[in-house]
Amino acid sequence: MKKYRKNIRCDLIIPYLTFRIPEFVYFDEILYPEGFEKYHFKAAILARNQYMVNHAAYALCYVTHRWGGAVKTYEKAVKQGLTMINLGNEELRKNYGTMQ
Repeated sequence: MKKYRKNIRCDLIIPYLTFRIPEFVYFDEILYPEGFEKYHFKAAILARNQYMVNHAAYALCYVTHRWGGAVKTYEKAVKQGLTMINLGNEELRKNYGTMQ
């Protein structure tokens, strides 16, 4: 999306310090929220997802099914009024292709 919209920032919010980041080059900033060290491994992912919903006005996601954590976070974000762009949406994939 940054290719099409130059003002977009791509921040990665990591849920724990041992989170593997294969390609640093894709991110403007990598953040580890204060206080996240108190979360158990799986709980940290839920806390990170909630953190993202609470600290964004717009978000890109890739949701292709109706189950799991990604769709739950998507639904919370929409409920809170975030503008969401679902790159997993079939119509968007047709219009933008793989965006590479």
